[in-house]
Amino acid sequence: MNILIASDGKYGDRAAKTILRKFPATEFFTIRERPLNQIIDEVDLNKEFISKIKWADLLIIYIRHPDIVMEICEYGKPTIIAVDFGEGFLRQVKKINPKIVMPKAMCNIHPNTGIPEIDTYFTKYGFPTFKIILDHSQGKIPIIKNIELLVESPCGVSREGLKQLIGKKLVPETITSYGVFIRHECREPISV
Repeated sequence: MNILIASDGKYGDRAAKTILRKFPATEFFTIRERPLNQIIDEVDLNKEFISKIKWADLLIIYIRHPDIVMEICEYGKPTIIAVDFGEGFLRQVKKINPKIVMPKAMCNIHPNTGIPEIDTYFTKYGFPTFKIILDHSQGKIPIIKNIELLVESPCGVSREGLKQLIGKKLVPETITSYGVFIRHECREPISV
């Protein structure tokens, strides 16, 4: 599947590197950042960007200007909008292109949208899912022997954080430490 990750330069670069591991036909494209309070009556996307949009089977948009995002959605491609512009924007853009999702967080969604390209993506990236092997030979408290990351966060932090878990006792403090690491490293653009 061809995936285009579009950004205005602030977010999406780590996601592009992470997603490339499981979807080798992933490209990252950066457009010029625009002031968020500027109203753009006529969005002028450059020819190279339009060509990349047409090439893609799935768009993941980390662009923070709603006028530009609206214009991109008009191409009718299955699209994940990674910046939360609110329910009103989502309703408006879905009238143009019903193959759009706008999760509250990119790591908090499951593959059940009914849009095949988006669901395929979310089988690999989205809500982190783990297969954990425990070692019970050390006493009452099991040790985390190995972890297989079945679904990972698009930014890659869920994978990086595994170092916080492997070889540690399965106690609340270990899980809290992992959670703090994730929150510290997260760059999720929750909303504009």
